[in-house]
Amino acid sequence: MLLPTTDYQMPEIEQPRIKLMTKDQKEFTVDRNVIIQSKLVKGMLEDLEVGDQCIPLSEVESGTLEKIIEYLTHYKDAEEYIKFEFDNETADPKELQRLYKPRQFNIIPDWDKEFFTAQTQEMLFSMYVASSYLDSVRLYNMLAQEFADQCDGKSVEELRAHFGIENDFIPEEEEEIRKEYAWMLGGNTEGTEGASSVTEA
Repeated sequence: MLLPTTDYQMPEIEQPRIKLMTKDQKEFTVDRNVIIQSKLVKGMLEDLEVGDQCIPLSEVESGTLEKIIEYLTHYKDAEEYIKFEFDNETADPKELQRLYKPRQFNIIPDWDKEFFTAQTQEMLFSMYVASSYLDSVRLYNMLAQEFADQCDGKSVEELRAHFGIENDFIPEEEEEIRKEYAWMLGGNTEGTEGASSVTEA
């Protein structure tokens, strides 16, 4: 006898809630499957058995953590992000191909790009530093690529303007540096005009 079929969805498992304390003494409560994308926090939960204690994040401001939590929440159910290790000579090549072929490491997903575009340059940098501290590999790598994309094709002067970097070299010092690193500037040592972009050999 055939039983009637019904659409059945597994109930969502309630996640333990983890308390975090930021550098500026603001407390956040976050689902465990969100914040364990931070290897720092995951390690503390597993090794230190912090339980209901509030985990101090001494290098992260509250405004930055809020944005990081928003990003990590988007990826809470995603496949674990695996950093490609180019020097892994002992790994099975077929296994590496299976794991990494679908990944395009120099392309930022559309959702990430839209999220990054909505942030200020200052916030992006704060998130980048914080993601390094938190050891959040996906966010760190995507932000690194975002900054690389922003630098692509820009001259030194354009980069200074884009990132608000003040040139603190006197003309003599800058000229000396340009001569020393002429191979990076396409052989141009005659001032800044016509210098090759940072993407050119």
